[in-house]
Amino acid sequence: MRWPSKEPSNREVEQRRQRAGKLLQGKMTESQLTYLKNMERLLSSLGRSANTIDIYMHMCTLMFVYLKKDPAAIDNRDIIRFQSEFLVKEGYAESTQRQFASAVKMLYKAYKQ
Repeated sequence: MRWPSKEPSNREVEQRRQRAGKLLQGKMTESQLTYLKNMERLLSSLGRSANTIDIYMHMCTLMFVYLKKDPAAIDNRDIIRFQSEFLVKEGYAESTQRQFASAVKMLYKAYKQ
């Protein structure tokens, strides 16, 4: 069942980015914001909870800020590097790392739509 969704505004995406970006302060590109907005729209349409959306947005924002790359240029090596250099070193739990993997899958699934 799909829940009716409202398209998130740029302001809403930016507010979530700001909450998530406290750990790594950095500017995001329009391309990165577009990817996040598409993911948020897809997650909302799938009826995901606000908490799930926030966690996925947080994880992808951290990845974008850490890697400092255009989303289209991020490859598997970059994702593995972020996971090992950031998530593991910062002591994120294994369950959080699994959430990160799910978030990245959803991010790129949303972009392809």
